[in-house]
Amino acid sequence: MPLTLDASTPASTTIGQAVTSAVSPTFSPPANSVLFALVMATYNGSVANSHATISNSGTALTWTLLGRDTGMVPGGTDVWWASNSSAQSNITVTATLATATFNIAGGMGILRVLVFTGAATSQTGAVTTRNSNSAGTPSLAVTTTAANSWVWAAFTNPTTPGAPTAGANQTVDVQLTNAGAGYGEWSQKQNATTSTSGTAVTMNDTAPTGIGYDGVAFEILAAPSGAMTASLTSTSTLGPAQLGVIYLAGTVSSTSTLTATLNPPLVSALTSISTLTATPIYLQTILITGSLTSTSTLALVLSTASAPLASNTATDTLVTTATVTP
Repeated sequence: MPLTLDASTPASTTIGQAVTSAVSPTFSPPANSVLFALVMATYNGSVANSHATISNSGTALTWTLLGRDTGMVPGGTDVWWASNSSAQSNITVTATLATATFNIAGGMGILRVLVFTGAATSQTGAVTTRNSNSAGTPSLAVTTTAANSWVWAAFTNPTTPGAPTAGANQTVDVQLTNAGAGYGEWSQKQNATTSTSGTAVTMNDTAPTGIGYDGVAFEILAAPSGAMTASLTSTSTLGPAQLGVIYLAGTVSSTSTLTATLNPPLVSALTSISTLTATPIYLQTILITGSLTSTSTLALVLSTASAPLASNTATDTLVTTATVTP
């Protein structure tokens, strides 16, 4: 599954005047998605207080700060991420600001929530670059750390109004310009993922020029190519439990089979994989004859005449490691 901005991504939220929080519209992220929250705002405070924290309704996710820049007072730019393992319905994301925004009409910032599928469930290790400038043209560069990463950026301009013009091979995602206050905020993206790890990627704008800005450019890591993941959604004795298998590389056929061995040996039956379709997702039913524990392990073996199929390792919350062998 390629790294994709999911259709469940909600519209951006304008952060109001003299407020200490902002809430996204409701949205329904799918299972195994990764959420990002960008907060770009003009604060009525110091560098130490020009930032935000993130929370969500529904099943609480663990939000991790990926990058922050607050060097150009009164602006501040935050980038947070969270992994969403199970599908959720009609949730919201809240940005809680460390200090209130300025009391000037017209909007003081943007909360932008992004939902990605095909992203690595952990974004730990994704590279970020931040920079503040009192009189420059927005420009940041990152060097990707993995294949097929997608580079985005978020900017706050607390000095000069003006719509941004993205540089080559980039597109402005969302923007807010407050001409009366002289402020602006926006996010932008590379038009495509970067196929090769170690590639220098520039996130820049050709206008406006000579402005003060806070900026964070960041890498979104793609899920490893060819990965298979496994999950057991029931631990009850005598099952049945559901074994979910997502197959992302190669081609299987009607003769392909998947076998599973649990330690301790709890599996009594497992169906065969069907022919690969446009959506390479397979839900297999297994019957278990005992209870799983946190130390249970699961070995998966995929047998197919189609090659090559890479060997991969996946982890699961109910089993320690699932080893996949072609």
